[in-house]
Amino acid sequence: MIIQNLTEAEVVDIRSSFDIETGERIEIFTLSKDLEKVYQV
Repeated sequence: MIIQNLTEAEVVDIRSSFDIETGERIEIFTLSKDLEKVYQV
């Protein structure tokens, strides 16, 4: 999923973790606004 239109949302927390099985890095964003606004296209 591609997150667009993030200008309205303030990122208050970013956490990075590592998936050992797939070898991919996972980033978890905590936003201060509703996710519906963030995911709007």
